[in-house]
Amino acid sequence: MTLTPSVGAAMGLGDAIGAILAGPRAAIARALNQFTYYEMKARAGTVGAALGARVLGALGPAAPVRLHLIGHSFGGRLVTSAAAAFPAPTHLALQSLTLLQAAFSHNALCASFGGGQVGAYPKVIGKVAGPISTTHTHNDSACTIAYALASRLVRDNAQAIGDAADEFGAIGANGAINLAGSQIQAVPPMATNGRYEFRPGKVHNFNADAGIKDHMDVTNPVVAALVAAAVSA
Repeated sequence: MTLTPSVGAAMGLGDAIGAILAGPRAAIARALNQFTYYEMKARAGTVGAALGARVLGALGPAAPVRLHLIGHSFGGRLVTSAAAAFPAPTHLALQSLTLLQAAFSHNALCASFGGGQVGAYPKVIGKVAGPISTTHTHNDSACTIAYALASRLVRDNAQAIGDAADEFGAIGANGAINLAGSQIQAVPPMATNGRYEFRPGKVHNFNADAGIKDHMDVTNPVVAALVAAAVSA
């Protein structure tokens, strides 16, 4: 099997939508490709659950260790799934969870939304001892447009595709939404000076309009400073 350079990368979001919009033949070809958006999303959840339950859960460090999970794009779903399955073994504490332009539902962490629906990972809040942090910006067209379109399978015509009012929006576009007031900490946009204040166990949604220019722009100094601050909190 020959893998293209984009396999496993977040660009699969845009590729999947491009195939759908290119016409039926292209869409069918993409659907037969095991590395489509849908397969990547499902695998992220499956691998993450196994990582949390079987790998991290089997660790038994002799002395206390603080575990920090950081994920980008579909990797955000992977580490969140790992956190949800994490059994908190002796001497291994889940200290922080950082989601950089995460390509999964902005409702994933909430206990209830849309008339009784439940997010995929509501129990993650309460399992993380330190901060849960997300970055979000509509500069990220993969999370704002491509994710929302792929998630709805082009089934309806939302008035505001990809924004916080869209049932199919992504965390990387809007942050984690529909949370209880006690679960979320209001924060200013990403800081250029790297100074942050975190509250343990709460979700911090950082607007990244000034710090992230597109989906892959998560290795710049502003993002690095946020990650460093979160793991040091």
